[in-house]
Amino acid sequence: MQAPYLHIAFVCGSIPEDGKMPVEGLPNRVDVEGDTKKMSPFKLPIILFIGFVAGEYTGKAVISIQPVSPNEDTLPPHYSEVEFQESLNHRVYVSVKVEEFPVQQPGIYWFDVKLNGNPMARVPLEISYRRRMPKKPPSRRKKQVPLGFRKS
Repeated sequence: MQAPYLHIAFVCGSIPEDGKMPVEGLPNRVDVEGDTKKMSPFKLPIILFIGFVAGEYTGKAVISIQPVSPNEDTLPPHYSEVEFQESLNHRVYVSVKVEEFPVQQPGIYWFDVKLNGNPMARVPLEISYRRRMPKKPPSRRKKQVPLGFRKS
């Protein structure tokens, strides 16, 4: 039996005060609307939540999280040191809060999760962009009537 094992990994915008995470409704996409044809870069507050189960592993370990942009650029990694206790079912959870995650373009951002340098997971976060349609000024023409109801 090898260990530790990935238990859970996801990206969210916040963690409830009671610390209990709902399984339903976890976001997998952030929808952004703007007035320009191309999305402007912005900063997004996110939390990456990761959990491991020890299995037979005991002692310290390093979790690394490497963000990768849609065009495959790597962003600065985050490192956390954790310690696994002597119990097959011992769990370790890490939440990494990024106040200003740099979003440069729409697409899928990946968070490569490694434990002691070994790849464990890739967690996606999709950013979609939609241009807002400009509001049209009121028309001075006669009121339009649906085709099915014509005035005689």
